[in-house]
Amino acid sequence: MSLYSSLPHNISQNLTNFTGPLFISNKTRDRGNGRNNISANEMVSSLPFQMTLYFNVFFFPFWWTSEVTMLQLKYSLLPEYYQWLLLMAVIILALIECVRLVLGYVGNLQEKVSILEMNITIDIGV
Repeated sequence: MSLYSSLPHNISQNLTNFTGPLFISNKTRDRGNGRNNISANEMVSSLPFQMTLYFNVFFFPFWWTSEVTMLQLKYSLLPEYYQWLLLMAVIILALIECVRLVLGYVGNLQEKVSILEMNITIDIGV
């Protein structure tokens, strides 16, 4: 028995086969023989992934502070067009990192694979 998906079956199956090794504890009904051995109150979120997100959230302010400090130190030495580019890059990267961390937390704790896939896509893209 598979879950409802708007994707064609072959694409859905290929995505399941591709993401299976990424999510080792994937216990959804679209994977395997269809038996669901999860009790009603059991969480199947990934502890190593949650720990990684926790450390990312902890160290993100330190990264952001060092980036802003370095930007402030070299800002006056840069040409004007590069000042704007660098400023926008730091702002956009900080916003993307915040979105990535929120998606990771929500996807992992609520066990939503689609949100986790968005998190990984952002992580690979940036």
